[in-house]
Amino acid sequence: MAPGEQKFNLIIFDLDGTLVDTEDLHVGSLIIAARERGCELSLETGNEYIIGKPWDRSYQEIQRDHPDLFHSSKDLQEACGPHFDQMIASGNVAIPESVTLLEELARELPVCIVSGSSRAEVAYFVDFLNISKRVAFYLGNDDYHEGKPDPGCFLEAARLAGVDPHECLVFEDSFAGVAAAKRADMTCVALKREPNTQDVSQADLILTNLADFTFQGFE
Repeated sequence: MAPGEQKFNLIIFDLDGTLVDTEDLHVGSLIIAARERGCELSLETGNEYIIGKPWDRSYQEIQRDHPDLFHSSKDLQEACGPHFDQMIASGNVAIPESVTLLEELARELPVCIVSGSSRAEVAYFVDFLNISKRVAFYLGNDDYHEGKPDPGCFLEAARLAGVDPHECLVFEDSFAGVAAAKRADMTCVALKREPNTQDVSQADLILTNLADFTFQGFE
């Protein structure tokens, strides 16, 4: 894919829900981790705590309702981690069309990943998807202070790449991610796959499949 003459100098991809379909696995790992600590969470409640939210936000909401369940955001992630890893091992969670688009765009422009997951988890999936040679750098929640919808993570990516925020194109799938991109003064394309119910109406373009993306309309 040749972008031609267009205004973007950095492409930013979210990870969960955009490049890999892992959010349901995160929910499942939370339910198991909570059960191990004597707390039964319904699937609906798990979805409310996890879907479209960084770990810090998830921890805050769980802490509000179950103050003694996890001691910190790190404790939450460490409790869920082994169960998540076990689920990952059982199948391929890549979103192929999204990965293909990343690879195509990376031939013309610098590409990075900015995720609410830990840096270690992002590193795992960069290797898992075999895109290490395509990704200039990546940021996990260890690399910035406030999670999405705060724009700091995207602004940090722009700073590292040495570009202005308005020169960045972001691919996201969640309300928080889209809001963060727009607050950072970046153009945002939202991926809204079934059964995603996130409100991504703030995005500049909404697609159900990133294979349909072109630069037309952004030039």
